[in-house]
Order: sequence, then C-alpha cells, then structure tokens
Amino acid sequence: MPPEVEPQLATLIEKPFSSPDWVFEVKWDGMRVLAFLRDGECELRSRRQRAVTSQFPELADLPARLALRQAILDGEAVVLDPQGRPDFARMQQRMNVARPPRSLVDEAPVVYYVFDLLYADGYDLRDVPLIERKRFLQRALRAETPVRFSEHFEERGEELYRVARDTG
Repeated sequence: MPPEVEPQLATLIEKPFSSPDWVFEVKWDGMRVLAFLRDGECELRSRRQRAVTSQFPELADLPARLALRQAILDGEAVVLDPQGRPDFARMQQRMNVARPPRSLVDEAPVVYYVFDLLYADGYDLRDVPLIERKRFLQRALRAETPVRFSEHFEERGEELYRVARDTG
C-alpha cells in the first residue's frame, strides 16, 4: 500500500462542455480528504497529507462501510444545508478543529462523499481508468450517512452544469 498518494485535482475550464471521453462529477465545496484504511483502522489526510482523522469523528467507522481490508479512498468532507446542498460556511466551522466537541459535530455534521478508489487489497489502481475505479468503488462501498458514493455523469457535462446552476 503506498504510504501516500497525490490526489487528482479538478481542471479549470472556460465554459461547460459535453464529451463521450469525459466523466463529470459534482464539485462538493468541502474539504478534500484521503482515507487510508488498514485492517479496520482509518487514517484521514488532507490533500497535502496532513493528518485530519481527529477532525471527523463521524468517519471513524469508515472501514466497516467498505468490503475491502485495505484501501485508499479519495473524497470530500462536506457539511450540508437543510436542503442537502453543500454549505461551505458551515464546513468552515469544522475545518482545522482538531477535536470538535459533540455540540459542533451535531450542529455541523460531516458527510464524506467518496468519488475514487486508488488502492484496494494489494492492488494499486491509479493506472486503471477512472470509470472502472468508480464502478469497483460503488460495488465495494456500503454507502449510507455519513458516507456516500459521489455519483458521476458520463458525457453530459453541460447538463450537469445546468442542473447545478439551477439548484444553486
């Protein structure tokens, strides 16, 4: 299992587009979190490899939600508003709080949207096409609050953009 990984980052573009060669994902507007799972233990890191496990006690049982013994997940920790939309202002309350009190966890609960599987039980998957990794992740993940599979959309980037814009 690699001791650390570099997550793939989004690419800024001029305008929305659609293409059969692309997979489009929601930008969750939270904090990028890599999850290193080893034999029932969970270590969470920021995209710059800073340990953030203690910041998100809601995710302590993440290994039990995955049908793998060892894995590296890539996702985003997000706080949602009452309508289920990302709320970055509320997420900021959780950022950089090493050991949040129960009251803060209750007030601004984190949901972990997982969108990539980089390593699985002895196999480095970083050279496997993204769409295949996402399909494997979806089968291996027992997603339920506070852990959810982040859906993707093949080909239809302009449509996803319009929906995101129209829903705020």
